Amino acid sequence: MANPQQDAIKRQEQIEEDEFEEFEVEDWDSRDEDPQNQQLWEQDWDDDNIDDDFSQRLKAELERQMQQKKQEQQQQQPAPETK
Repeated sequence: MANPQQDAIKRQEQIEEDEFEEFEVEDWDSRDEDPQNQQLWEQDWDDDNIDDDFSQRLKAELERQMQQKKQEQQQQQPAPETK
C-alpha cells in the first residue's frame, strides 16, 4: 500500500503544476498606447463572401446530404397496410 503522506505530497505537486503564473496588472491609459498600432486587424476579417466557390460547393453538398437523409428515412418507414 502507498503511504498516505506520500500520496498527499504527490497530489500537492500536481495541484501546483496546474496553477497559472500570476501576472501584475498593468495600468494603461490612452497616452501609453502606440498610435501607430490602432488597427491591428482587418476590418472585414469576419465578412464572408457567400457567393464564393467554396460556399456554393458547401451549400450543394449540404443539400445533397439532406436529400439523401430524407430518402433513407422514407425507405426505412414501413409501407402502410391495406385491407
